Amino acid sequence: MSEVPVSIVVGAGGGIGREVAAQLASLGHCLALSGRTAAKLESAALNCADSPGLLLHSASIVDEPSAATLVEAVINRWGRVDHLVHCAAVAPLLPIDRTSGEVLRETFESNVFGAANLLSRVWPHFKAQQGGRVVLVSKAKAHDPLPGFMAYAAAKCAVESLTRSAAKEGARIGVKAWTVVPGATETALLRSNFSERVVPAAKTMSPAVVAQSIVACIRGDRDAQNGQCIALTEP
Repeated sequence: MSEVPVSIVVGAGGGIGREVAAQLASLGHCLALSGRTAAKLESAALNCADSPGLLLHSASIVDEPSAATLVEAVINRWGRVDHLVHCAAVAPLLPIDRTSGEVLRETFESNVFGAANLLSRVWPHFKAQQGGRVVLVSKAKAHDPLPGFMAYAAAKCAVESLTRSAAKEGARIGVKAWTVVPGATETALLRSNFSERVVPAAKTMSPAVVAQSIVACIRGDRDAQNGQCIALTEP
Protein backbone atom coordinates (compact mmCIF):
# COMPACT_ATOMS: atom_id res chain seq x y z
CA MET A 1 0.00 0.00 0.00
CA SER A 2 1.23 3.48 -0.83
CA GLU A 3 2.02 5.82 2.07
CA VAL A 4 1.67 8.92 -0.07
CA PRO A 5 -1.47 10.36 -1.71
CA VAL A 6 -2.44 8.84 -5.05
CA SER A 7 -4.23 11.08 -7.54
CA ILE A 8 -5.74 10.48 -10.95
CA VAL A 9 -5.71 13.50 -13.27
CA VAL A 10 -7.69 13.11 -16.49
CA GLY A 11 -6.96 15.61 -19.23
CA ALA A 12 -3.41 15.97 -17.93
CA GLY A 13 -1.80 16.51 -21.33
CA GLY A 14 -2.52 20.21 -21.48
CA GLY A 15 -4.29 23.24 -20.09
CA ILE A 16 -5.76 23.02 -16.59
CA GLY A 17 -5.01 19.30 -16.16
CA ARG A 18 -1.33 19.78 -16.91
CA GLU A 19 -1.09 22.51 -14.27
CA VAL A 20 -2.98 20.40 -11.71
CA ALA A 21 -0.54 17.55 -12.27
CA ALA A 22 2.49 19.78 -11.74
CA GLN A 23 1.07 21.30 -8.57
CA LEU A 24 0.10 17.93 -7.09
CA ALA A 25 3.55 16.60 -7.94
CA SER A 26 5.08 19.46 -5.95
CA LEU A 27 2.99 18.27 -2.98
CA GLY A 28 4.44 14.77 -3.26
CA HIS A 29 1.50 12.93 -4.83
CA CYS A 30 1.84 9.77 -6.84
CA LEU A 31 0.12 10.60 -10.11
CA ALA A 32 -1.75 8.74 -12.81
CA LEU A 33 -1.83 11.11 -15.76
CA SER A 34 -4.44 10.34 -18.39
CA GLY A 35 -4.96 11.94 -21.77
CA ARG A 36 -5.54 11.14 -25.41
CA THR A 37 -2.04 11.89 -26.69
CA ALA A 38 1.04 10.08 -25.40
CA ALA A 39 3.45 12.84 -26.47
CA LYS A 40 1.51 15.46 -24.51
CA LEU A 41 1.46 13.28 -21.41
CA GLU A 42 5.19 12.69 -21.68
CA SER A 43 5.70 16.45 -21.92
CA ALA A 44 3.45 17.04 -18.91
CA ALA A 45 5.39 14.42 -16.94
CA LEU A 46 8.54 16.54 -17.30
CA ASN A 47 6.87 19.10 -15.02
CA CYS A 48 6.15 16.42 -12.39
CA ALA A 49 9.69 15.59 -11.32
CA ASP A 50 8.78 15.99 -7.64
CA SER A 51 6.23 13.18 -7.81
CA PRO A 52 7.35 9.96 -6.08
CA GLY A 53 5.60 7.93 -8.78
CA LEU A 54 4.12 8.51 -12.22
CA LEU A 55 1.84 6.40 -14.37
CA LEU A 56 1.04 7.63 -17.90
CA HIS A 57 -2.18 6.37 -19.47
CA SER A 58 -2.70 7.55 -23.05
CA ALA A 59 -6.32 6.79 -23.85
CA SER A 60 -9.64 8.54 -24.20
CA ILE A 61 -11.54 7.88 -20.96
CA VAL A 62 -15.12 7.99 -22.21
CA ASP A 63 -16.63 4.61 -21.38
CA GLU A 64 -16.75 2.01 -18.62
CA PRO A 65 -14.01 -0.28 -20.00
CA SER A 66 -11.52 2.58 -20.45
CA ALA A 67 -12.30 3.89 -16.95
CA ALA A 68 -11.89 0.40 -15.51
CA THR A 69 -8.53 -0.04 -17.21
CA LEU A 70 -7.19 3.21 -15.77
CA VAL A 71 -8.37 2.58 -12.21
CA GLU A 72 -7.16 -1.01 -12.31
CA ALA A 73 -3.71 0.17 -13.39
CA VAL A 74 -3.61 2.62 -10.49
CA ILE A 75 -4.65 0.01 -7.92
CA ASN A 76 -2.15 -2.50 -9.30
CA ARG A 77 0.61 0.08 -9.03
CA TRP A 78 -0.11 1.71 -5.65
CA GLY A 79 -2.88 -0.28 -3.98
CA ARG A 80 -5.15 2.73 -3.45
CA VAL A 81 -6.59 5.87 -5.01
CA ASP A 82 -7.28 9.02 -3.01
CA HIS A 83 -8.23 11.72 -5.49
CA LEU A 84 -9.92 12.02 -8.87
CA VAL A 85 -9.55 15.21 -10.91
CA HIS A 86 -11.36 15.24 -14.25
CA CYS A 87 -10.41 18.09 -16.59
CA ALA A 88 -10.93 16.43 -19.99
CA ALA A 89 -13.38 18.17 -22.30
CA VAL A 90 -14.48 18.82 -25.83
CA ALA A 91 -16.40 22.00 -26.68
CA PRO A 92 -17.94 22.03 -30.16
CA LEU A 93 -19.13 25.47 -31.25
CA LEU A 94 -22.13 24.77 -33.46
CA PRO A 95 -25.62 26.21 -33.89
CA ILE A 96 -28.51 24.06 -32.72
CA ASP A 97 -29.51 22.99 -36.22
CA ARG A 98 -26.00 21.61 -36.84
CA THR A 99 -25.71 19.81 -33.50
CA SER A 100 -26.00 16.20 -34.59
CA GLY A 101 -26.41 13.10 -32.48
CA GLU A 102 -22.74 12.34 -33.07
CA VAL A 103 -21.72 15.76 -31.73
CA LEU A 104 -23.93 15.28 -28.68
CA ARG A 105 -22.49 11.85 -27.99
CA GLU A 106 -18.89 13.02 -28.29
CA THR A 107 -19.53 16.04 -26.06
CA PHE A 108 -21.26 14.06 -23.32
CA GLU A 109 -18.78 11.20 -23.53
CA SER A 110 -15.81 13.48 -22.97
CA ASN A 111 -17.33 15.82 -20.40
CA VAL A 112 -19.79 13.61 -18.52
CA PHE A 113 -19.59 9.88 -19.24
CA GLY A 114 -15.86 9.67 -18.63
CA ALA A 115 -16.17 11.39 -15.26
CA ALA A 116 -19.21 9.32 -14.27
CA ASN A 117 -17.60 6.02 -15.23
CA LEU A 118 -14.43 6.90 -13.33
CA LEU A 119 -16.51 7.81 -10.28
CA SER A 120 -18.19 4.42 -10.43
CA ARG A 121 -14.84 2.67 -10.64
CA VAL A 122 -13.03 4.57 -7.87
CA TRP A 123 -16.05 4.47 -5.54
CA PRO A 124 -15.46 0.93 -4.16
CA HIS A 125 -11.91 1.96 -3.25
CA PHE A 126 -13.15 5.15 -1.60
CA LYS A 127 -15.61 3.04 0.41
CA ALA A 128 -12.89 0.64 1.49
CA GLN A 129 -10.61 3.51 2.49
CA GLN A 130 -13.48 5.54 4.03
CA GLY A 131 -12.37 8.61 2.16
CA GLY A 132 -11.66 10.25 -1.16
CA ARG A 133 -11.85 13.56 -3.00
CA VAL A 134 -13.30 14.36 -6.41
CA VAL A 135 -12.88 17.59 -8.37
CA LEU A 136 -14.64 18.15 -11.69
CA VAL A 137 -14.54 21.20 -13.97
CA SER A 138 -17.49 23.13 -15.37
CA LYS A 139 -17.71 26.55 -17.07
CA ALA A 140 -19.09 29.88 -15.98
CA LYS A 141 -21.41 30.04 -19.00
CA ALA A 142 -22.97 26.62 -18.42
CA HIS A 143 -26.16 28.21 -17.08
CA ASP A 144 -26.14 31.14 -19.51
CA PRO A 145 -24.70 29.54 -22.65
CA LEU A 146 -23.20 31.45 -25.50
CA PRO A 147 -24.87 30.84 -28.88
CA GLY A 148 -23.44 27.65 -30.36
CA PHE A 149 -22.70 25.95 -27.06
CA MET A 150 -25.91 24.00 -26.52
CA ALA A 151 -24.17 20.63 -26.23
CA TYR A 152 -21.22 21.89 -24.19
CA ALA A 153 -23.33 23.89 -21.73
CA ALA A 154 -25.75 20.99 -21.23
CA ALA A 155 -22.84 18.62 -20.58
CA LYS A 156 -21.28 20.94 -18.02
CA CYS A 157 -24.59 21.25 -16.18
CA ALA A 158 -24.60 17.46 -15.96
CA VAL A 159 -21.05 17.56 -14.58
CA GLU A 160 -22.24 19.83 -11.78
CA SER A 161 -24.99 17.33 -10.97
CA LEU A 162 -22.42 14.55 -10.71
CA THR A 163 -20.64 16.56 -8.05
CA ARG A 164 -23.79 17.06 -5.99
CA SER A 165 -24.55 13.34 -6.15
CA ALA A 166 -21.01 12.38 -5.18
CA ALA A 167 -21.00 14.75 -2.21
CA LYS A 168 -24.37 13.55 -0.89
CA GLU A 169 -23.71 9.85 -1.34
CA GLY A 170 -20.13 10.27 -0.22
CA ALA A 171 -21.06 11.84 3.11
CA ARG A 172 -21.50 8.38 4.63
CA ILE A 173 -18.05 7.20 3.59
CA GLY A 174 -15.90 10.30 3.95
CA VAL A 175 -15.90 11.31 0.28
CA LYS A 176 -16.00 14.99 -0.68
CA ALA A 177 -16.60 16.50 -4.12
CA TRP A 178 -16.48 19.88 -5.83
CA THR A 179 -16.94 21.45 -9.23
CA VAL A 180 -14.54 24.27 -10.03
CA VAL A 181 -16.14 26.77 -12.41
CA PRO A 182 -13.72 29.08 -14.22
CA GLY A 183 -14.51 31.62 -16.87
CA ALA A 184 -12.69 31.70 -20.21
CA THR A 185 -9.33 30.05 -19.60
CA GLU A 186 -6.27 30.44 -21.81
CA THR A 187 -6.07 26.92 -23.22
CA ALA A 188 -5.85 25.25 -26.61
CA LEU A 189 -9.52 24.33 -26.22
CA LEU A 190 -10.51 27.98 -25.93
CA ARG A 191 -8.37 28.97 -28.91
CA SER A 192 -9.85 26.20 -31.05
CA ASN A 193 -13.10 28.18 -30.92
CA PHE A 194 -12.16 31.82 -30.36
CA SER A 195 -9.36 34.02 -31.66
CA GLU A 196 -7.70 36.64 -29.47
CA ARG A 197 -9.65 39.26 -31.39
CA VAL A 198 -12.88 37.73 -30.12
CA VAL A 199 -11.63 36.77 -26.63
CA PRO A 200 -8.54 38.85 -25.74
CA ALA A 201 -5.90 37.10 -23.67
CA ALA A 202 -6.21 39.87 -21.09
CA LYS A 203 -9.78 38.71 -20.45
CA THR A 204 -8.90 35.06 -19.84
CA MET A 205 -7.87 33.13 -16.76
CA SER A 206 -4.56 31.35 -16.38
CA PRO A 207 -4.72 27.52 -16.24
CA ALA A 208 -2.33 27.71 -13.28
CA VAL A 209 -4.77 29.88 -11.30
CA VAL A 210 -7.66 27.50 -12.02
CA ALA A 211 -5.43 24.59 -11.00
CA GLN A 212 -4.68 26.29 -7.68
CA SER A 213 -8.38 26.20 -6.80
CA ILE A 214 -8.61 22.52 -7.75
CA VAL A 215 -5.57 21.68 -5.64
CA ALA A 216 -7.05 23.67 -2.75
CA CYS A 217 -9.97 21.22 -2.77
CA ILE A 218 -7.57 18.29 -2.73
CA ARG A 219 -5.57 19.82 0.14
CA GLY A 220 -8.68 20.32 2.28
CA ASP A 221 -8.78 24.10 2.08
CA ARG A 222 -12.28 24.07 0.56
CA ASP A 223 -13.95 21.47 2.77
CA ALA A 224 -16.61 23.98 3.87
CA GLN A 225 -17.75 24.11 0.22
CA ASN A 226 -18.14 20.36 -0.19
CA GLY A 227 -20.76 19.58 -2.84
CA GLN A 228 -20.70 23.08 -4.26
CA CYS A 229 -19.72 24.72 -7.52
CA ILE A 230 -16.81 27.07 -6.84
CA ALA A 231 -17.05 30.00 -9.22
CA LEU A 232 -13.74 31.66 -10.01
CA THR A 233 -13.52 35.40 -10.67
CA GLU A 234 -12.42 36.35 -14.15
CA PRO A 235 -9.64 38.94 -14.56
